Order: sequence, then structure tokens, then C-alpha cells
Amino acid sequence: MLTNAALFEKEFRQLVFEEIERLKELLVTTPINHEGNGSIMHTQGAIMALRGMDDLIEEAKNRSSQRNR
Repeated sequence: MLTNAALFEKEFRQLVFEEIERLKELLVTTPINHEGNGSIMHTQGAIMALRGMDDLIEEAKNRSSQRNR
């Protein structure tokens, strides 16, 4: 059985993954909705930021485990 923290982390990671996939699909299937390179770059930046969330989650876990020692 997962603890609340582990369950939260699992669900959060899944939501981040789903959002990345949604944004990637948006880039591929609806380029007409983008008004120039700025919008495309904004979407790409959002994907990069979401991918960086994984690093932040790991850092938070490391800090939390150090405090619990």
C-alpha cells in the first residue's frame, strides 16, 4: 500500500506526463492555431518546464529524506 506522499507523487508525475503529451499533440496536430514562432516557442518552453518538474520532485525527495534522518 502506498503512503499518501507516494500516491501523490505517482499521480502528480502521471498528470505532468499527460500534460506533456497534450502539448506535444497540440504542436503536431494544430499548427494553424499558433500565431507565429512565438506561440510555438511558448508551447515548447512549457514542455521543457514540465520535464524539469521531475528534477524538482527528486530534489524535494532528497531534501525531505535528509531532514528525516
